[in-house]
Amino acid sequence: MKNIVLADIGYIPGRQTDSNIALSGCFDMPQRLGKTSHSWADEPGIEPYVSLSDIQSGGFSGRNLNLTGFIKGTDREDCENKCKAVIGIFADLTDLIPLTSKWGQFMVLLNGVIQFKYLSNNYLTVDIPMREPEPIMPSELTFTGNNDTGIDGISFQQLGGAFLGLANRRNRPDSKASDITTYGKDGYQITQRYAQEMTLRMAIKQPTYELFKEKIDFLMSLFAAPGLRKIKIPNDLSREFFVKDGFTVNNLYSRPDFMFGIIECVIVQVEGIVKKYNQTITFPAIVNKFVDSEDFWPQVSVSSGLPITLTSSNESVAEVLSGNRIHITGIGQSIITATQPGNEQFNAATPKIQILRVTEANNQFTYTFPYPLS
Repeated sequence: MKNIVLADIGYIPGRQTDSNIALSGCFDMPQRLGKTSHSWADEPGIEPYVSLSDIQSGGFSGRNLNLTGFIKGTDREDCENKCKAVIGIFADLTDLIPLTSKWGQFMVLLNGVIQFKYLSNNYLTVDIPMREPEPIMPSELTFTGNNDTGIDGISFQQLGGAFLGLANRRNRPDSKASDITTYGKDGYQITQRYAQEMTLRMAIKQPTYELFKEKIDFLMSLFAAPGLRKIKIPNDLSREFFVKDGFTVNNLYSRPDFMFGIIECVIVQVEGIVKKYNQTITFPAIVNKFVDSEDFWPQVSVSSGLPITLTSSNESVAEVLSGNRIHITGIGQSIITATQPGNEQFNAATPKIQILRVTEANNQFTYTFPYPLS
């Protein structure tokens, strides 16, 4: 920590509760910031804010980490000096400090009281609460699945482990505020119910830490993606949901032949009519090409993050290949059209076009005369 090897000042890693590693919180998914939904009094549930712009405008919070362990000294005086050395790591800070461990590097600050407790004259426990204000979210991933059970058609086994439970799914949510006071008397109003919130529990078990982290990152990216997710468990209904409060990973166990953890995540079910969001395609002009130009990918994007389809009006000039790669086939011009048809959450985007102009081969070259001219 802060380029100081903690073992050099007598620190011995401990174990978090129901775990065999010293660090907690390092695999947790941060919660979303900003407004994540709106509750209409005359409609059941909520209207989720799950477009790409909604998620990006709010962003994600930091997360709490905790390091636990022991301080071992030769006697009480030595222990006191080592405690001061631990406290000194956080003295006179002007920026976040790096915490480097087997589980990655985290930029942290102190987030509470460092607590020491003597077990004997030369042995005491230490707990260091920290905050990672800007955790690095995993990159966007592509999700495909066609299983009957799982999340978005991705089976729980493919997600890295096993389904443990979905608590509260049979409960009837509380009603929205129905008590009113009129002219000094109690009254009432008929209101709809709140959204159903359920607790999803999954076990993740992988043969190595790297694969375990990969599965955690995949699930984090899945829950942070725009739109709604679908969950289907055996002998139950298919449910649409979104995640606003992130998830925790507890019961962490690291062994030579596997790594294990239990994910707990509150998911918010969305039912009824869900508002569709508009999406906008951004498609800058295409630079003129030569007939011998290499294949290229136009700079085209859509605010929803959904896949974009490109088409060419004149395939004797240009063809659109897989992955929206454009291949020049001849001289002339072609209209390249970008479309996005929408889905359950997004309306179809207004198509955007650009004209691709292709001229004869670029035969220009530079020749340097071998002798100076005078």
